[in-house]
Amino acid sequence: IVPRGRALGVTFSLPEKDVYAHTSDWYFDRLVIMFGGYAAEILVYGVTTSGAQGDISQATSIVRRMVCEWGMGQDVGTIAWGNDNEPLFLGKELAMRHSYSEQTASAIDRDMKNIIDKARGKAIELLTKHREQLEQLTSLLLEKETLNDAEIRQHLDLPARKENEEDEMAFPASSVD
Repeated sequence: IVPRGRALGVTFSLPEKDVYAHTSDWYFDRLVIMFGGYAAEILVYGVTTSGAQGDISQATSIVRRMVCEWGMGQDVGTIAWGNDNEPLFLGKELAMRHSYSEQTASAIDRDMKNIIDKARGKAIELLTKHREQLEQLTSLLLEKETLNDAEIRQHLDLPARKENEEDEMAFPASSVD
């Protein structure tokens, strides 16, 4: 609500423990969070603004890695597709080399778009369902400017986060060999 530099709003999720690997569900949840501002603009104003640019860019980067590096897409399989996408000429991002066919590139694009569309749709669905809480948080942010997890939970009558609560969608460092 209060712009900070180029950011029109920021959500930070600090890690509570070292984690070496995340599931596709964990990444999907992060994508839904990234589309929260976009979804709020749609619900409140009926249009989007350029303020979602950073979130869209970050979401696209994560989805590209999910599909091209981590085998989390539906159609392209478990092959690392994106490792040699470096510019052919210094400073020229338009000419990229690929070690895969145009057909594979189309499948990658479809997988990426499907994941992005699903995450954006989930964000809109959640904020629509919880519109009253969105309005409460908006009012509270206008009053207080910043909120932490405990304050949000308190004002929305949500249960307090348990100490050492495990992130069900992450694999802690101690469980990865």
